Amino acid sequence: MTSRYRFSIIVRIQPRGAVFLTKVSHSFATMNRIINYLRATRGELKHVSWPTQKQTTIFTILVIIISILTSAYLGLLDAGLTRALDSIL
Repeated sequence: MTSRYRFSIIVRIQPRGAVFLTKVSHSFATMNRIINYLRATRGELKHVSWPTQKQTTIFTILVIIISILTSAYLGLLDAGLTRALDSIL
């Protein structure tokens, strides 16, 4: 459902209790929501336990080794099944 109005009213309460009503366009309100989302995301990323450089190196090497072994296994399996099917047909 779309609104027929192209602005929003934002209530701002100042530290000393003053209340202001601000008329803002929807594009400004949308941009403000995006900025708040990015700030919250940045705050959450500070809580992430990031791996050390040594752990990253070890895991990268491990992934490369497992990928090579898997591709070799699948290649040999493919070659074996191809020969088996060629001998049957």
